[in-house]
Amino acid sequence: MGRFFRSGVRPAPDGATGIGQLRLCENSGAYLILIFFDYVLAFGVLGLSGAFFRRLKNQPLGIGLGAATGSALRFLCHFISGVTIWGEYANGWQSVWVYSLAYNGSYMLVEGIVTVVGAAALALVLNFKAPNLRKVRQ
Repeated sequence: MGRFFRSGVRPAPDGATGIGQLRLCENSGAYLILIFFDYVLAFGVLGLSGAFFRRLKNQPLGIGLGAATGSALRFLCHFISGVTIWGEYANGWQSVWVYSLAYNGSYMLVEGIVTVVGAAALALVLNFKAPNLRKVRQ
């Protein structure tokens, strides 16, 4: 930083920008892991929720099981991200693993339960196998 004071106003922003870009490159691996696990993979695995839909005759059970599977896989992605990237915030915790489990489990468990119950409730009313979703189950 002393170099910026000696250089004056004109070259200092260029140097600071260059240092910022170098710092970004230092941490780019962590950013890529964060983007991949917390966004791309975590929400991509939700597509696996439909795996049980056509295999089970009981539509609410199939949709509920699919929602539970999707939620569990999404939790796993966030858990891995919590251990690998966000572990530095585990100060005072005995383990990064416990911290990630507590943090991600605190909201994903509630979200998973609400999703499973909501999806199964909709499956009781709507016929998801019909071409028109507006058709009510008989």
